[in-house]
Amino acid sequence: MAGDRPVSYDDELIRIIDERMSLYKMKTVSQGTCITRDTEGPGATVTFDGATSPVSVKVMGDCFCQPDDRVVAGKYGSDWLIIGSFSSTAFGEANRALDNLSVATGALTSSTFVDLTEFGTVQFDKTFDNTFVRMGLQAQAFVTGATAKPFWALRFTPIAGGIGYTPADIPFGGININQLSTHTSYTTFRRVTNIPAGSYTVSMRWRRVSGSGSVFADTNDSYAVELDENVRASVPIL
Repeated sequence: MAGDRPVSYDDELIRIIDERMSLYKMKTVSQGTCITRDTEGPGATVTFDGATSPVSVKVMGDCFCQPDDRVVAGKYGSDWLIIGSFSSTAFGEANRALDNLSVATGALTSSTFVDLTEFGTVQFDKTFDNTFVRMGLQAQAFVTGATAKPFWALRFTPIAGGIGYTPADIPFGGININQLSTHTSYTTFRRVTNIPAGSYTVSMRWRRVSGSGSVFADTNDSYAVELDENVRASVPIL
């Protein structure tokens, strides 16, 4: 009977089936290179291997990629979604620490924030809009003549990107120093959610908020700043 005879397939038919299966897989999962990445929202573009023009894609919320990263994308319905990256994209981070200032500061008596120029500046590059910046600040100072209460702040000034951000002093609070000529330490942390993606120069600022003594820092005083970009828990990152 015909049903008992072994079924054989033409080699050309098998080749066509294999080719079409391969093409189907290419249409549903593919590798490529990220070309652009939106700083807010899931948008990105990818040039798939073997192609010349970038394709609009969306990035899954648990996947982080930046331009030039190698990525894996899958097609779900009509949308290409980046589901993996061969690169581990780092968020922005920066720090600057001085075990002691190289020179003594001038007498601080200003009631408004001014640059603590002896500390210098640090560059901070923020990758996304919807992330927050965790900031740590450590400072030391002393007073002469009378007690005084110094406050410290950081100021972000855009040098690239940072669209819509106006530089402003971000206060960190301070401490009342009532022992004359005694070096006093102050450490605190803050988080800020309104800094957009971009590159910034970050400067340290200080002011005297109360008291009549002059505030100083010298080669016996340590200063440090640490900046880290982090994912917010309350809103989508991408």
